[in-house]
Amino acid sequence: MSLRQDLAQIIQTSSQANDTSYHLDFVLRPDFPIFAGHFPDHPVLPAMVQMIMAEMTLEAWQKKSLQTTAVRQGKFLRPIVPPATVRCTVAVVKSQAQATLSIGSEICAQIAWTYKPVNISNPT
Repeated sequence: MSLRQDLAQIIQTSSQANDTSYHLDFVLRPDFPIFAGHFPDHPVLPAMVQMIMAEMTLEAWQKKSLQTTAVRQGKFLRPIVPPATVRCTVAVVKSQAQATLSIGSEICAQIAWTYKPVNISNPT
């Protein structure tokens, strides 16, 4: 199973907060596969997985596949350790996506990136 498939299985709820932002909640249990190697006995959610969670949230909101073209900013303010429910909230400002990952009222990460739609074509 791919990491995106694993993440898709732990999305608990989704809701559109308003016209300018959207969020998904990811429920991270200690047995989530990514924690097995990062780091044994001291699990921490890798920054790359946090980025993928942000991309998935934006794709759910936009209802299409997207490709990151550049990461403009990544601030990882607090380690995310299991068990945790992580809320990923995205907004789009002038074709740049911005995400905030939080646990309760505590901000864990802030990410800003640019993206473009993925053009999926079927071979004939």
